[in-house]
Amino acid sequence: MFRVLISSVVPFLGWYIIFQGTFLDFWQRFAIITFVLALYALVMGGDKKFRFNKYELAVSVFVIFLSYFLFWILKFIVKFIPVLNEDVKAVYELAKGYDLPYIMVFLILIASFEEIFWRGYLTKLYLEKVNNPLMAIIYSSLLYGLVHIFSGNIALVLSGIIFGGIMSLLYFVFGKVVVNIIVHAAWSVLIFLLLPLM
Repeated sequence: MFRVLISSVVPFLGWYIIFQGTFLDFWQRFAIITFVLALYALVMGGDKKFRFNKYELAVSVFVIFLSYFLFWILKFIVKFIPVLNEDVKAVYELAKGYDLPYIMVFLILIASFEEIFWRGYLTKLYLEKVNNPLMAIIYSSLLYGLVHIFSGNIALVLSGIIFGGIMSLLYFVFGKVVVNIIVHAAWSVLIFLLLPLM
């Protein structure tokens, strides 16, 4: 139980540094912190299943577009809530002043490192320790959203909970972190760079 507690608290420190730190730039801090958490996850027994088959790839593509469509609908709703609409704009502002390839590389790296920690380790740990898979998915999703509190961005917290739920459910179904990495990395590039919602 101590391992669950420590593993649930450590990301809060990491996300505090990501959003409140002043060293390097935001994207570099994010990549470094998530890389450290991914290493921690792998050392602590996180999922190391990095091979996928055609079926998993097909499902990944479906989930990427389904997630994009869900967030497209949510963006439409958010237009009527000024505070959340401004928060969404603030997320897209994080890429201002950077070249597209720079942001794309960091989005892919960060998504991969996040999935190794959040789903390949933490969700896996919750599924092993909590007797109820639904509760394990809820815990993981809530935690993933709540660590974004240090951004001061309510929309980012809520989207973290929603996307965290999708990713945790995906991990529960397939039990392979590689599926999550594919979905998260591709979805991030799609929603942030290729077909942004702003």
